[in-house]
Amino acid sequence: MLPLLLVSSLVTGGFEVGGRIGVVFPSSGLATVHNAAALFGANLGYEVGLNRFTLDYSYTGLQAKQASPYQFNLHCLSLGYGREFVLGRTQSRSDSYWGLEASASAGLGLLSRTLGTAREAGRAPAGILALGFFQRYGRCRLSLDLVNTLFFEKDRDGSTGTAVGQLLSLRAGVAAAMVSHPSKGMKEKPIRPSPPPAPEIAEQPKVELDLAAIHFDFDQSIIRPGDASTLEGNSRQLLGAEKQNLRPKVTIEGYCDPIGTSEYNIALGQRRAESAKAYLVKLGVAADQLSTTSYGEEKLVTTEETKYELNRRCEFRMQ
Repeated sequence: MLPLLLVSSLVTGGFEVGGRIGVVFPSSGLATVHNAAALFGANLGYEVGLNRFTLDYSYTGLQAKQASPYQFNLHCLSLGYGREFVLGRTQSRSDSYWGLEASASAGLGLLSRTLGTAREAGRAPAGILALGFFQRYGRCRLSLDLVNTLFFEKDRDGSTGTAVGQLLSLRAGVAAAMVSHPSKGMKEKPIRPSPPPAPEIAEQPKVELDLAAIHFDFDQSIIRPGDASTLEGNSRQLLGAEKQNLRPKVTIEGYCDPIGTSEYNIALGQRRAESAKAYLVKLGVAADQLSTTSYGEEKLVTTEETKYELNRRCEFRMQ
């Protein structure tokens, strides 16, 4: 059974290699003496599903806060295990996804302290906890982690002492996988067949009607007897088109002369358009074929005061 599990892991998993760079912030006792410093590292990883096994190397050199040749160098080699939590993926690619990762590592740190020509070196076990964000796109994997590293140092009698150093670091990494990973931890959306195309609706033939304008007395919206005859002619055209299974849409536009305020003339033009619509509906034209609007004193036919009656009108526009 164990050989079978190992073979299946090798088949479904994949290797990746990458590098890291970041910033280290000394904590606990180290913070009182050392400044923040850059961190450099490299890693070799192996993935099986959502599980990652890594071999990591990192280096940082902490400088003293005072003007001093003192330096604290840390080399760390560690083995770790991480678990990915996939939160989303790119719709257009099955091998592009992102999420969170939590990991824990244990390793060995090589510590050296130098002050001028004096040098002190030692070894100490290390424990590392990390939580971060990752983004995978094909064979490329990007990561951003917050890392807590604890170093332990032996006492003079050889027993294991307490933690002598704590480092908090923010590191960014990039890695390249040997093979592209499909999206993990999320169900692929089923590919549904495209719906059949909607049946084409035959366009209604364009109707050309000669609908005449009507006019009004000054400051009035009442249909005059002569203009009533014009509306009857317009209604015969609209009803005739309906008998041919055509229902043309018409916008009735109300206009005024420039006497009065713009607000008043807009309202008066609207009353005139509504009056013309009501008359056509009374003659049998369907109300849903007719809409109204008002332009007030806009679009004057003439600016001659003696001919202002030409501006007091309703026009009929085919939609």
